Amino acid sequence: MADDPPETRRRGRPREIDVRPPGQGAPLNQRRSDYQQTSQAILAAAERIALQRGVRNLTLAAVAEDAHVDLTTVGYHFRTRNGLLAALHDLQYRDEVAAFAERAADEPTPRARMTAYFDGARRMLADTAATRAYFDILASALNDDDLRAKLAEQDEWIVTEFLRVVDGPDGSLDPRRRAVAQFIFAAVDGIELHHALSGSVFPIDEVWKILCDAVERIDQELTTGETA
Repeated sequence: MADDPPETRRRGRPREIDVRPPGQGAPLNQRRSDYQQTSQAILAAAERIALQRGVRNLTLAAVAEDAHVDLTTVGYHFRTRNGLLAALHDLQYRDEVAAFAERAADEPTPRARMTAYFDGARRMLADTAATRAYFDILASALNDDDLRAKLAEQDEWIVTEFLRVVDGPDGSLDPRRRAVAQFIFAAVDGIELHHALSGSVFPIDEVWKILCDAVERIDQELTTGETA
């Protein structure tokens, strides 16, 4: 029997396209598997490169080679390296936040739904490689206004969706609660960064308890108008 011919990359105009403006067309329940097949393969390749070789080695050419697609296909789906980085940043949130939302939706009170989020966030801290890739992308955004703007839009969208899950459809309309949600996301990122830097030296349990206590006191004040 003759050997099978070697696999070749497809060329020509790709049939699928999944270019998503930040914060649009990507609801909380959107999962990795919901991406169209080619976009899913490209993002999976980008994630492998970011986790195994670092974001600095994540180029369109490297992703095309890993995903076994033509370079023009990567560009057609994500346009630029910044577009790919923004999609990867979004992907790192997407599955986790969707899982938080699913668990939180079954809880009877806002406080219980908040606790479900914190439990999920703690599990995220354990993934060292993903944490490193996440902050590599943020560092790239600090030096590129276009990418920074895209990630800022995504963060605002995530805050809105988080408030919708915890407080209901009108949760994001209260500017005080929105500020609390932004504080939570900023605090979690700070904890994640310093835990990644310091490892076992960082008192993660004590720091996490302080954050939870602070959020509980703030929540009580917003709900009842009284300090804890």
